[in-house]
Amino acid sequence: MFKLACDDPRDYARPLSHWTGRELAEELVKQGIVESISPRQVGRLLEGV
Repeated sequence: MFKLACDDPRDYARPLSHWTGRELAEELVKQGIVESISPRQVGRLLEGV
């Protein structure tokens, strides 16, 4: 998850310059990294880094 958060969203066909919690959560599920995760939980995990 942390590597993905550091990647450019455009590399994943996302029309963004920076990840949002929602977009990152959707991509994590799409890639099968997690079964489900809320945008808020993504934010909480990234705050601790």
